[in-house]
Amino acid sequence: MFTIINKSLAYRLPKLYNVLLKFKTLKTISKQKSNINILMMTGKTYLDLTRISLFSIAQSWTSLPNLIICNDGSISNQELMESLHFWKGGLQIKN
Repeated sequence: MFTIINKSLAYRLPKLYNVLLKFKTLKTISKQKSNINILMMTGKTYLDLTRISLFSIAQSWTSLPNLIICNDGSISNQELMESLHFWKGGLQIKN
């Protein structure tokens, strides 16, 4: 198991991996929407974490929940919408 981790770019060069992760194109397919609501809080500092978390949900869940994202004000709502363009489920952004 440790040989797999040792060969991982994320393990060896975590700062470089985080920079490269920002440029990863996130593509998802349209899925059925569910009645589940998810509330997330984010801002400029946690935007990458939010993107990867939502990408993981979009890839692994059988239906997409409605998202309510609370913006802390460190990023504009427009920039937030643009960074989450891959999300095919319901999306509301609140300040």
